[in-house]
Order: sequence, then C-alpha cells, then structure tokens
Amino acid sequence: MLTWPRSRSLLSLVLAVLVAIGCTGEPPSPDDPSPASTEAPDFRPAPSFARPTLAGDTLRLGDWAGQVVIVNFWATWCGPCREEIPGFIRLHEAMHERGVRFVGIALDEDGAARVQPYAEEMGIPYPIVLDPEMALAQRYGGHYALPTTFVIDRDGQIRQRLMRMVEPGELRGLIEPLL
Repeated sequence: MLTWPRSRSLLSLVLAVLVAIGCTGEPPSPDDPSPASTEAPDFRPAPSFARPTLAGDTLRLGDWAGQVVIVNFWATWCGPCREEIPGFIRLHEAMHERGVRFVGIALDEDGAARVQPYAEEMGIPYPIVLDPEMALAQRYGGHYALPTTFVIDRDGQIRQRLMRMVEPGELRGLIEPLL
C-alpha cells in the first residue's frame, strides 16, 4: 500500500511524464467508452464546490448559477496550460458581461508560492483556486491530462470536457450556443 507522500511522488512522476509528452497525450479514440478519455458531453451536473481563491475570497460554484462557467484544471509547469491561458484571458474579458465565468484550478503541489507569481505575471483576471491535493480534480472525475477544461451550461450541467489544450476560437464556439 502506498502512503500519501509516496503516492503523491508517484503522481508527480506521472504528471511529469505527461508534461514531457505535451501534457495531453494522444486524442481519444471515438471507440473508447472510457469517461476519462472522452470529449463527448455527458450532461451530468457539475460538482459544486466552495474554495478559497488566490485573492482570499471564497468561490462558490453555486453563486454562478444561471451563467456559463468554464472550469480549467491546469498547472504552472504544464506548457500547453501556459499556452492556452492568454486565450482564456481574452475570452474572459470579451464574454464576462454576457454571463460567462472562468475559474482556473491550479494543481501545483507548491500551491500559492508557485501559482501567485505566475498569475500576477500573466495578469489573470479570473479567480484562481488551488487544488494541490487534487481533491476537487477527483470530484470532477480525475485528470490524466493537463490542461482539462469543462464547459458548464446555465443549468449547471457539464456540456463538454476537453482533456487537451483548447484554442480560443474553439472554446468560443462551444460557449456561444449556451448563451
């Protein structure tokens, strides 16, 4: 049986391997029924949460009921994650007034010590929640690739799970029909 520190080290090793292959691995096969690898919507309710943000506020997913929510699991050490964040910032700025909310959930083991400087450097305007223990990630089905992005509709249903880097135009195309 693995103890927490050893299993955490093993998880770090697995995530490092994913980074070495681009964080995302290969796209899923359309014949693969595994929910962990599919991008097909399953229309299940998004797991609710109340977590502190880097800014010190408490983010409650339920406070955003009636809005489209983009939940992005990422890490500062993930190249594709870092590459997609500027597009998320632009979409947040362009769509916030239309009822679209973004939240970044950082999985960095070093927590705020690593994430805060990066968020400030990038000028990330949307809330960032820390999840170094990956408890929230597990509630969303676990993540075997970073970045992983969820699109949640106005009724709180997960409409899409994307286990790869998402281009801003593609994400906008998924959001627009939900507004």
